[in-house]
Amino acid sequence: QFRCYHVIQLYGICSRIRPPFVVMELMVNGDLKNYLYRHRQNEINVRRQPTFTFIKY
Repeated sequence: QFRCYHVIQLYGICSRIRPPFVVMELMVNGDLKNYLYRHRQNEINVRRQPTFTFIKY
């Protein structure tokens, strides 16, 4: 058994139906879907900024 504080436990996957279900341990700071969505939005916003704002002359 692999156990680590920084890694959530995967209990099972049901792939016989669509969409597939993934059963995981509860996370202290919310669910994985919202966590990934929030961080994806931040990444998109950084990419959309003009390149010249990052250059110092």
